[in-house]
Amino acid sequence: LPEIIFLGKCNSGKSTLLNNLLTNAKKTDLMKLARASKIAGYTKMLNVYNVSNRFKIVDSPGYGVKGTVEQGDVTMNYLLKRKNLRRVYLLASALTGLNHYDSAIIDFLIENAIPFEIVWTKMDKITPRLAPILIDNIEKSGVLEMPVRPRFFFINSKLNKQTCSKRYGIDNLKVSIMQACNLL
Repeated sequence: LPEIIFLGKCNSGKSTLLNNLLTNAKKTDLMKLARASKIAGYTKMLNVYNVSNRFKIVDSPGYGVKGTVEQGDVTMNYLLKRKNLRRVYLLASALTGLNHYDSAIIDFLIENAIPFEIVWTKMDKITPRLAPILIDNIEKSGVLEMPVRPRFFFINSKLNKQTCSKRYGIDNLKVSIMQACNLL
């Protein structure tokens, strides 16, 4: 089956995004298939989810301060050797943007010709006052100057009455996943 993988720093929202993708859009509470935690570094291994026997989603351990060398080795080995991998979705918090770990991952993906997109998570935390921070984070990241620019997806996973009464961006991300897996 074709596979896609979620990569990102510890606590960037990979497991929450997976739960969001697999929850019926009409439901307000997310399914708890992937165990998500506010504690960074909670996902310890590659977790593979078979979606209706049509494709697989791989939830990876986070990298950065709470990630381990062993987790990084397993993930990089997967990226290099997995023949069924169709696309990487690199997750970054809209509040903190991309850092040097993300830049190293992007360089690795480009050097190894691994297709990727960028998913900006936690958009529910971006108020109109904080929107310039997100724009600045994107401009400073250097991804806008790439010869082949990855697509951006802006999503929220949490619902709240103040800023996000429904989940946004998930439908576009689902279409991208289906395209990547050649399922449309």
